[in-house]
Formats: sequence, structure tokens, C-alpha cells
Amino acid sequence: MKPDNLPEIVELLELKGRIHLPGVTISLEYRRCGKNCGGCPHGPYLYARDRASHKRKYLGSLTNIRRSAALRQPQELPTAQGDTS
Repeated sequence: MKPDNLPEIVELLELKGRIHLPGVTISLEYRRCGKNCGGCPHGPYLYARDRASHKRKYLGSLTNIRRSAALRQPQELPTAQGDTS
């Protein structure tokens, strides 16, 4: 489940690189694929790190999260030509 304020979270992450929440830090990270692809590092990817256990969980790529946030925004419906109501 994604939070309703996802666009604001993504914008803040892009500015700061990480967000500290109670018990969790969400960060943007670039990763190497290890395939000598010539395009490393890849990303950015979002990770949540539990500060007590230091376990990290992958949340998704920033591109996919941006796309998801854009789809959740209300879209204006086109009006018919000549509609004066």
C-alpha cells in the first residue's frame, strides 16, 4: 500500500536523498549490477532501512514510483466541443 502523499515524499527524497521516520530511514540509492554493463551505477532505487535491526527492504525504482504517483493524481476529463453547461 502506497501512502496518499507519495508525490511529496518523492519530491523530498529527491531534494534530501533520505527521510528519517520513526524507526525507519527511507533513502535513494544507486546500485552496481556487477555485469560490467558500462551503465553502472543504476537507479535511483528506494530502500527502507529499519534502524533497530539494520535490515533493508527494497521499495521500488524511483521511475516506477513516480509513474505510480502520476497515475494516482486526479486527471481532468476533456470537455466536448461546444459544451456550455
